[in-house]
Amino acid sequence: MTPAPYNRLHKRRAHLHDSTQTTRLVPALARPLVIPGVMTLKTLADVRELLRHLPKEFRDRSTWQRINALLGDAARGDTTATDVAVALELVLMMEKVEFRRK
Repeated sequence: MTPAPYNRLHKRRAHLHDSTQTTRLVPALARPLVIPGVMTLKTLADVRELLRHLPKEFRDRSTWQRINALLGDAARGDTTATDVAVALELVLMMEKVEFRRK
């Protein structure tokens, strides 16, 4: 059995890791995207929030999973907000979601 202090430390480290990723998701998109009646996406954190609100059947699609993977890459500093925004625009077009650049 794992000692209790180790479990608390592990949970704390996991929380710090999540906080770091959230902080890195603050970078602004080059041009905000407006999805009328839904939301305005200004930062990578907004894109993450959009993904959280998608119905499961959409989140399970490979296109949205790719956006989620790119967000993870951006949180680690392995890709840019521009890469995420371009991929998101393509997915929105493929899904026939109305949006405009602000």
